[in-house]
Amino acid sequence: MSSWCHAAVWPATVSDHAVASTSSVRRDGPAGAAIRAADLAHLDAGLAATAHITDPAARAVAFLRYYEDGADELMSEQSGCLYAIVLAERDLTSSEINDQIAKATRVWRDAIVDLLRPALATRPGVDIDVHALADHLYTTAEGDFILCRTYSDPAATRAQLRIYRQLVQALLHAD
Repeated sequence: MSSWCHAAVWPATVSDHAVASTSSVRRDGPAGAAIRAADLAHLDAGLAATAHITDPAARAVAFLRYYEDGADELMSEQSGCLYAIVLAERDLTSSEINDQIAKATRVWRDAIVDLLRPALATRPGVDIDVHALADHLYTTAEGDFILCRTYSDPAATRAQLRIYRQLVQALLHAD
């Protein structure tokens, strides 16, 4: 999916690799793999935090809440989204960076689908494209970074992640 963790990745990874602008992103090839690794470590943390939950719907909701609950801390570190910045300037970045972003996004998407699919299976008659629902989290995450910058309000991330979680929760009829 995509991830909303890019803010956490930025200070820990990008700054360490001296990638502070799109022109330096283009020159710093190894940063792409490091960014992807940090991003996927953030995904793994959410999956591990909810691994003990056996009910699929409850686990999907808890997974989303995990990131919602950490949003303020995440955004206090950096209120910008590396992926959105890099992808907006694709012609200035290397194909390696773009490929790493695409790979990380697909891993997130697959992980979200793997959480949502069994949860949706408990809701007979619900006809929803689980891949599109997973992608919606990506667009929510990328968009909340823009809102944070637009409003100079890091709480926008938490608010948008809460709305997504509430929509999934209502869809799953989960508590």
